Amino acid sequence: RDDDAYPLKEWDVITHIGGTPVDSDGKVAVRYDLRLSASYLAQKFTKNGVLPLTIYRDGKLAQINLPVKTRRELVIPYLLNSNPRYFIFGPFVFSQTTQDYLERLGNQRSSSAGSFGRAASPLVTRRYDRPAFDDEELVMVVSPLFPHRITQGYDDPNRGVLSEVNNIRVRNLRHLVEILRDSRDQQISFKFASSGVLTHETMVFNRSDLMEATSKILEENGIRYPYSTDLRSVWETPEMQAPKSAKVLCCSPG
Repeated sequence: RDDDAYPLKEWDVITHIGGTPVDSDGKVAVRYDLRLSASYLAQKFTKNGVLPLTIYRDGKLAQINLPVKTRRELVIPYLLNSNPRYFIFGPFVFSQTTQDYLERLGNQRSSSAGSFGRAASPLVTRRYDRPAFDDEELVMVVSPLFPHRITQGYDDPNRGVLSEVNNIRVRNLRHLVEILRDSRDQQISFKFASSGVLTHETMVFNRSDLMEATSKILEENGIRYPYSTDLRSVWETPEMQAPKSAKVLCCSPG
């Protein structure tokens, strides 16, 4: 900006955001094994519309307070101080897509581009989009399928963005859980975005097989609950709120 009152000037170099150093690649170390874009700190340290910065200007370090607008809403948000949200159903691990997850992929996206298919994935094309409607999230498969007999013959949709379940368009992770909870169909079909995965096939399973697979997978992997805590009240019916084994919890609806 050319506004003389604006504290950030041309050729200023940002060295710290909120006291945290920014490296020459514009990234910050969150943990010893994780570096994220510096924009992560911008959202974390902004208070009352002001972001504290340390800048290098005219050969000297200076402290400034940068006025910023309210955090921009993204369809792929940053976790900030939240924990990842997830839901395990059969061999799938579904989660809301986050900027943190994409940052963790890092160079894997360029070194193994095939995992995103021939056409650009929504993880790329929509990364900085605003939500198209209230509560929109990109729900994706965040890990390889758990090994189970019902996956035989299917390609792994790891990193695929889920678009529909039983011909119902998935709006967000909570909506996915509601669809699976309320479905009384004998078969459940999963359709993925037509770009970004190795296969465009629709995966179809018997509901009973998915329920059985969920119980077995949780037990074999020592996973107590098939959901993050925010989804417990969505998946479980009111009478199932008392703590029970993972096997009972995973299969209570339906």
